[in-house]
Amino acid sequence: MKKNSLLFVLLFIVSVVFSQQKGIKITNIKTNKVVVIKEHKRVRVKTFDGEKISGKFTIIKKDVIKIKNKKIHFKDIEKIKRNPLLVSIFVKFVFIYTGAVILFFASISYAWSGLNFYNLLAIPGVAIIIYALKSPNFLKGYKNTKGWKYEIITLSD
Repeated sequence: MKKNSLLFVLLFIVSVVFSQQKGIKITNIKTNKVVVIKEHKRVRVKTFDGEKISGKFTIIKKDVIKIKNKKIHFKDIEKIKRNPLLVSIFVKFVFIYTGAVILFFASISYAWSGLNFYNLLAIPGVAIIIYALKSPNFLKGYKNTKGWKYEIITLSD
């Protein structure tokens, strides 16, 4: 039993040491600026068909990635950007909380004074909540049409 567990641990260490991590290298042709997104990170991709897909990506081939069991070729990507989970949760929380506070104060003000003016405050509150449910992402996107080129690279630590 000890030999099997020792063999398993050594095999695991060897696989970690010799494994190479891949990523997407995004290069601007005009300015030569380079951005690297490591494999298994969360991204949001917009295709030329208008489809928006977000999630962790996996590299399949040298020009194909997979997000949520959907294969996407680089030639079909219009825009790609990072989509960190913590930022998404924080932004959603702030927008929903702000909208809820505005709605709360609008309803309290209307109940207290009875003026219809305070009903107008409900409009921005609802709009903010709806915007938050669409999952906004304020991070910079890299558009294929604006000179950004995508390629798969192997990262060396």
